[in-house]
Amino acid sequence: IPMHQILRPFRTALLGASLALGSLAALAAPVSFNFQVVVEAAGSPLNGQAFTGSLRFDDATGVPSGSDTLFALDQFSFSFDGLDYSLSDLDYADAVFSGGSFAGLDAGSSVFSFLPAMFGDEAFFAFDFGQGNAGNGSFSATEVVSQVPEPSSAALLGLGLLGLGLRRKR
Repeated sequence: IPMHQILRPFRTALLGASLALGSLAALAAPVSFNFQVVVEAAGSPLNGQAFTGSLRFDDATGVPSGSDTLFALDQFSFSFDGLDYSLSDLDYADAVFSGGSFAGLDAGSSVFSFLPAMFGDEAFFAFDFGQGNAGNGSFSATEVVSQVPEPSSAALLGLGLLGLGLRRKR
């Protein structure tokens, strides 16, 4: 039996496995948002100041929670009152989607917390440094859209070229 006839089933299986893995990669993609908090607390020295941050999560990791879907953050950065906070500073951290739309963050530390939009109220931010320096503020976020092609598209193109090359050898 010629060697190419012996290897044919293995090539077919390899091609099938590659396509399956490529389609799984298409399901997962990092999603990033930049956000801003504006403090609205008349008694706080931070009143009227704006603070910014960013977050990221994998859109394939959503967990249903009632009518919402929660996505565990894999990156978080927030500059607030002269300090930089990261994901490791948070006690809990989820991006919340309601009805397919970003509703905000459900995240918090010992100093601040983010609450998503719910029951008709907008998403907001609250903080408490103690000694009367506490308050809340508005929260707004903008999705960061990247122009990078999906890995699955590149993988499918590569597999197509590989298939053409194998076909040409016959």
